[in-house]
Amino acid sequence: MLVTVDVLVGGPLTHLDATVSAWARSTGVPGAGWHRPGQEEADQLVNLGDLKVVGIIVLIAIGWICVQARTTLALVRLAVLAGVTASIVLALKYGIGRPAPSGVQGAEAFHSYPSGHMATAVILWGTLYSVVAEHEDQAVSRHVAWLLSWLAPVLVMVGMVLRDYHWITDLVGAAALCTVLLQAERLALRHWRGARGGPESAARPRDGSVALGTAPGPG
Repeated sequence: MLVTVDVLVGGPLTHLDATVSAWARSTGVPGAGWHRPGQEEADQLVNLGDLKVVGIIVLIAIGWICVQARTTLALVRLAVLAGVTASIVLALKYGIGRPAPSGVQGAEAFHSYPSGHMATAVILWGTLYSVVAEHEDQAVSRHVAWLLSWLAPVLVMVGMVLRDYHWITDLVGAAALCTVLLQAERLALRHWRGARGGPESAARPRDGSVALGTAPGPG
């Protein structure tokens, strides 16, 4: 991945990191607590990538779909994809050991790349959209799920930058990695269903063609 290589060699994108971080500090939003205007609001945006917050929402939504559709496949997909993502992200964090910008203190200040919050936002909201698109009769609006799969990662990025919690490349690298993982999972699932050749694969021809960022058709 080009972003990862750039981070490892200190390429041109890392200079952009420093510029954006300096701008964020000039706004006064970074810093401990919620004493300054904009700090609390920025942290609310960051929560759209918080594992506890998003995990509960997505788990309940997908669990409800599974009950209605009488299947556990969506929950298995979520668990496998989340586990694979967490393993890769943690391996990169500890393998690269990148120092974080000024907004992060403590042990996590030395494991900045890639952003775990961004990975959570892309994978969980993206998986929710994929599942909703397959089970529109048992789910919330496909349009709402699609909007969240795009909007949540963008808002997480905005909040992270304003609070100076992550470098821009931490966020972009995580988003790129997790988009690839989402697409790989969908292709693997389509291949598996095609190999089975059962009625489920025929009943859901859209599966696998649903991609993060693909506008939903008429629901």
